[in-house]
Amino acid sequence: MNLARQIATYLFISEILQIRILHNVLSLVWLTKNIILVVIHSIHCEKFYFTVEDAEMACIGLMMKKGCSSKNHNLSVEKAQDRCTTILTSGNTGSVISTNEIRKLCKNVLRLHRASFSKIRACGLFYVDAALQLALMGLLTNYTIVLLQFAFL
Repeated sequence: MNLARQIATYLFISEILQIRILHNVLSLVWLTKNIILVVIHSIHCEKFYFTVEDAEMACIGLMMKKGCSSKNHNLSVEKAQDRCTTILTSGNTGSVISTNEIRKLCKNVLRLHRASFSKIRACGLFYVDAALQLALMGLLTNYTIVLLQFAFL
């Protein structure tokens, strides 16, 4: 009778341990999935920021009638005019675009960028950009170190 009770207890404990191991593995998979999604979202937001900055540099170059060159941007006037012409002709087929319309578009783009562009914020708490991953990893590392200190001290 005692041996049967010990076997039943052993089976019960092993079943609980299997459930806990499965729970830990699933939690790790869930955490990894969330980290990957944050990284992908941050990468796409950073690409969007670079595209907005490229458009601003192209418009500045067109307004100054020079090529715009910066550390990260090397757009010529021809490329900037091609981009603006592509934007303007996307709705019109076969119409001729004047330089005045391109300048007007560039002025509007620059005005809109100055007035209302800001980086994407998550619930108004923090910016979603390339620095987000570093901040989250720093936070995770700090909390892990604190938990390890509590566990071993």
